[in-house]
Amino acid sequence: MYAIRNKNNKKWVYGTDYRYGKPRQRISYENALLFEYKEFMEMELRTRRINPKYYEVIEVELMEKNNEIW
Repeated sequence: MYAIRNKNNKKWVYGTDYRYGKPRQRISYENALLFEYKEFMEMELRTRRINPKYYEVIEVELMEKNNEIW
């Protein structure tokens, strides 16, 4: 699985706010958008207009913790 992370503060992208002229990325330490396939993630990078200068793609692993998904 893949997720998008801010290079400066290491926060995860969990959404995009389109209310302004230029889309703004919603970031958090606890929430993240997960993509199963790299092709879908690359398509979302273009759709959300995420600048690779400030964001990086990280391969992540989903683990179960105390019968809850984290």
